[in-house]
Amino acid sequence: MDEYPLSGLESHPRRFKAHWFKSFSWLEYSPEVDAAFCLPCYLFSRKSSPFTSGGFRNWKKVNNGKDCAFLSHVGKSLNSPHNIAVKSCKDLLNQLCHIDKVLAKQSSQQVLSNRLRLKASIDTVKWLTFQACAFRGHDESHESQNRGNFLEMLKLLASYNKEVDAVVLDNAPQNAIYTF
Repeated sequence: MDEYPLSGLESHPRRFKAHWFKSFSWLEYSPEVDAAFCLPCYLFSRKSSPFTSGGFRNWKKVNNGKDCAFLSHVGKSLNSPHNIAVKSCKDLLNQLCHIDKVLAKQSSQQVLSNRLRLKASIDTVKWLTFQACAFRGHDESHESQNRGNFLEMLKLLASYNKEVDAVVLDNAPQNAIYTF
């Protein structure tokens, strides 16, 4: 707006000033109620204040030095209700932290790990099949010296490739070992 309405005493009326928007980026003005609001606090704060419930209209207290109502609202502490609300607002606007992005990243990483685990198992099966070798050994327990051709070949592949080592045998989730 170019001109804000006057309010207060008739002898000394005051009004909202547009240059306050530059100093206080969180500030919002409502022409319907001729009041200022704090957008982050309005959205996220649980505590009621003039900046969230009915709006702030006491323009005399804005340019009051260190007792400025806007500065008092912000507070000096990083844990003030206003600063917590501002952080919540920034977190909402940060799309990289949205749950759908985090889950998509985790699930795509899981898909890549599963594919690598399956590819190592398939390559081992192919090699053993082409060589006409037996898959199982007599004793496939962890204490055994020779756990069978299939498991020993997977261990060999894992010893040559760190990415494979990170996803097969003991490093695989219990529901996706792919060795039975």
